[in-house]
Amino acid sequence: MELVLTLAVLAILLGVSCELAGALDLKREYYLRSEKGTQFLWRRRRDLPEPRSDFALAPDSRNDYMYMVGGCSGQNVPDCNKMTDGIWRYDQTTDDYVNMKPLSKPRYRHGAVVMGDSLYVFGGLGVNDTFIDQIEVLHIKTNTCKW
Repeated sequence: MELVLTLAVLAILLGVSCELAGALDLKREYYLRSEKGTQFLWRRRRDLPEPRSDFALAPDSRNDYMYMVGGCSGQNVPDCNKMTDGIWRYDQTTDDYVNMKPLSKPRYRHGAVVMGDSLYVFGGLGVNDTFIDQIEVLHIKTNTCKW
């Protein structure tokens, strides 16, 4: 049910009117059909290692990775009673996650970008919704941090 709602929200955000073609259940592949008759193949990938909201997502297209940085975690998502300093690297090729070196402090509603061999994390909100004015850098190849 959550997957169907997520796809419906995504279709609305993209401005595409779609209907689900066939049964969904927990299949790994299924099609969405637009009102113009175009079919889109969706593939279900591995679930997140933990539920999160308010994280930054930084793609690294050179290596087919995406980095999920910080955010709110735990059972109370999206209330953000528990912030995280964790960084997960998702490998699109292997459909696997790797836990990277954590940030110096937990944060949410921040920005992140990959440039060269580094992941830059900008600002955000910390404990008691205080503003964070730091930029942190994770060197991707060595998994070492600089702040």
